[in-house]
Amino acid sequence: WGPNKERGLYKSTNGGQSWDLVKFVSDKAGFVDVQLDPSNPDIVWAASWERVRGPYFLYSGGPGSALWKSTDAGKSWTEVKGGGLPETTKGRINFDISRSNPKVMYAMIEADTVMNGKHDKAVAPQVRPSGLYRSVDGGVTWEKRNGTNVRPFYYNQVRVDPKNPDRVYLLGVPIFVSEDGGATSHPVAQSAHVDYHAMWIDPKDPRRMISASDGGVDITTNGGETWFAPPLPISQFYHVATDTRTPYHVAGAMQDLGTAQGPSASLRGTIGLSDWRPVGGGEAGHVVSDPSDPNIVYAGEYLGIITRYDERTGES
Repeated sequence: WGPNKERGLYKSTNGGQSWDLVKFVSDKAGFVDVQLDPSNPDIVWAASWERVRGPYFLYSGGPGSALWKSTDAGKSWTEVKGGGLPETTKGRINFDISRSNPKVMYAMIEADTVMNGKHDKAVAPQVRPSGLYRSVDGGVTWEKRNGTNVRPFYYNQVRVDPKNPDRVYLLGVPIFVSEDGGATSHPVAQSAHVDYHAMWIDPKDPRRMISASDGGVDITTNGGETWFAPPLPISQFYHVATDTRTPYHVAGAMQDLGTAQGPSASLRGTIGLSDWRPVGGGEAGHVVSDPSDPNIVYAGEYLGIITRYDERTGES
């Protein structure tokens, strides 16, 4: 949560046994993306992000946010500037390099509007320079292709089809796909969960993809026309608490999936999905049972909302 001089980009030359810091920007900026050029492993691209977050604020961006390039396997670095990239203060940057044509690169860039000389207010009206940028000459020049940049501190991932440099995926609430190098796009994975943060595309069969979202993992074998979720018993719990029953029950709030409470033991020997039930509240909140009556559960969520749930009646 605070400044740290150990931030930066690290490199290992012995399979991860030891690491060396090869690029340091500042104690407020870490690296959030790094890739090797598919045609030359000595060419390394990396993105640094200056980000400060406290309990009640988030500062995304600053002088430490930049796109970097090394041509000597990380010994020296040059900031990638100009050539069509935003010249204002930048925030989070994520990028991808085409495997079929490494000269083609895409970058999702968060950038501020132009500030006046006193830096006390923005010159209005302005179009934010944030969005999807593409280079077809190995990062020398860039063109803004799309203004999509929703909640970049949370999403911001971009992925290129391994065999088609013009097919690019933008990860966000849904996943958007473009067939024309980012100029236009349409959503896919609408039948799956939302809030996508990662995607793997099969290099041999690009129609086979695995995506990761706030709801777990989704798989497609037909290029995103349909998706299915494997039965993985995974959730991200924020807080957990137990009640006074025997056996005791465990309750908690899950990312994007509400709340759940279930027993610590079962007469069947295994605890099944049917043993769990929602008990009010929502993600990120605390869930606490009344110590004198465990059938009563209090749960919180965003905006200070508190619910009181009665397990006997299902009333909330």
